[in-house]
Amino acid sequence: MIGATEKLDDPFSSDAIPGRSLEIQSLADAGVQLVKGSLEDEESLVEAVNQVDVVICAIPSRNVLDQKPLIRVIKRAGHIKRFIPSEFGMDPDKVQSSSMDYGFYSKKAAIS
Repeated sequence: MIGATEKLDDPFSSDAIPGRSLEIQSLADAGVQLVKGSLEDEESLVEAVNQVDVVICAIPSRNVLDQKPLIRVIKRAGHIKRFIPSEFGMDPDKVQSSSMDYGFYSKKAAIS
């Protein structure tokens, strides 16, 4: 899971978001393998991706383009069985939105 705490330099920091460390711990207790990686450090992404077969990207929508390095690493790795990108849902090419989305859907389309 990428972006679980919105603090990219230390995604498992207990001070990243109040209460989030308990949520992350509950994932670990349920058997989710947690590995560290930073969207700002491609080598750490390679190391993290090589340890898993499913990647969930949970970064906030304002950072949707920041997952591009992760996508490159996943494609190169070739073994990821499932990738759930940030803001998984509506097809950005089929959504009609007002200008109030602040370019979100055009950014999302850039990573599709």
